[in-house]
Amino acid sequence: MSTFIAMLSLIYSFELGLAESGYVLWKNNGDNHCLIKNTMVETNFDVGLKYWKFYVGGGTATSSIPKRELSNYSAQWNNYSMKAGYDGKYFDVGYEYRCIHPVMAYLQDKDINSKKEGNYKKVFVKFTHELRFGK
Repeated sequence: MSTFIAMLSLIYSFELGLAESGYVLWKNNGDNHCLIKNTMVETNFDVGLKYWKFYVGGGTATSSIPKRELSNYSAQWNNYSMKAGYDGKYFDVGYEYRCIHPVMAYLQDKDINSKKEGNYKKVFVKFTHELRFGK
């Protein structure tokens, strides 16, 4: 039992950041567009377990944009993630799932203003190596 506990790790992180973002909304004919720029506050919380070289974990990130002044931010969407895999000496093999959803508290007039929603799934093999120069 003590060997099992010695090889088990709880990994967690909390991140708070300020980001500049921009995106273009194209109209149906492709000629007209609207450029939207925002200063966003982003919070990110991740937690996971690692046993020997196997890991599983997930997290959530929330992006908020200012409403009238910089001190009044409104949550726009949440990004959720889940990852599992194996960390080898030179190769990592894993699976990752991410999805993004609008924050329902931001409903106004029964419409979601942030129409950003979707997901992706990824199976990956990653090669990692470090070259050291000197001692």
